[in-house]
Order: sequence, then C-alpha cells, then structure tokens
Amino acid sequence: MVERDGQSWLVVEDIDEHLGRGVISCAEVAPDGAIGEPRAILVGDAHLSYPLVFEDGGQTYLLPESRAEGRVRLYRAASFPDRWEAVADLYDGPAMDTTVWHDDRWWFFTSLREPRGLATMLWLFHADTLTGPWISHPLNPIPSDIRDSRAGGPPTPQAGRPHAPTRGGAR
Repeated sequence: MVERDGQSWLVVEDIDEHLGRGVISCAEVAPDGAIGEPRAILVGDAHLSYPLVFEDGGQTYLLPESRAEGRVRLYRAASFPDRWEAVADLYDGPAMDTTVWHDDRWWFFTSLREPRGLATMLWLFHADTLTGPWISHPLNPIPSDIRDSRAGGPPTPQAGRPHAPTRGGAR
C-alpha cells in the first residue's frame, strides 16, 4: 500500500494474460476499502513480481523481482503511480525477492540459487548509497534453515537486532 496526496494505492504483481507473465500493476483503494480496477504500471522484458515500494529523500522507488531478466533493477517514480524510470541495477544476476531498507547504511537481502540449483540461500549486501556500489556481506550466504528460504519482507527489530522474515517454497 502506498499513500500519496490523500489517495491509497495497492501495488501488486499482476499476470498479464496476453503476455503470459507478471507485470507490476496498481489499483486505487477507496476510503471504504473498495479496490479499483488494476492497471499495469511497469512491464518488463520478462516476468516481474514482488513489488517493493518505498520512499527516500522525497522520492518514491519501486524494486520488483526481475529474476527472469537476470538483474535487480531499481526504479524511481517519474510520475506516481504511472511512470517509472530505471535508476540503477543493484545486482547483476537472477536474484529473487530482493528487499531493501536503510538502517545505518543501505542493505538488501536477496535469494540466490546455490550452484547446483537444488535450494535457494539468503544473501545480504550493503552500500553507502541506495544506488551502490553494493558489497556482499562477508558471512554470505546468511546461515539459515536447511530448507529453501526466500526473503519475505523488510526486517523488523527483535531484541535490538534486525530479523528478516523468510518464506519457504522457492521452487
């Protein structure tokens, strides 16, 4: 959900039946909770999903999963909600469910397939600025359960340390 100029917007992954793949769409949410007709706001060269929308410095950013395009590309709203411009590629490679946040510096979790492709592992990167350069954390991949895990949203503080939600079923 994004609040802008007294309006609420729901930003979602939407399957475009003509393209046969995911695009990022938005729909206005009325004060009574009714959701308007979704409309595509970002169509990539391949499947897009997991739209992470956030604000920084008065700008609105969108970070969709674009694993099928082989990169993590950051977009800035040129005119919210309909026009987005590419700002930077944060990671070059097929990453899943990238989640970015700012604490003492910029951070992002992403899920990468292990070399044999049997499981996914969480990786953590950091940078001084949102557009990078991004540096791999020295403990990557981040220790986790032996099951597949993928990022599930921004970290929340627990006992003074960030805890990142994850979800299984990365296949």
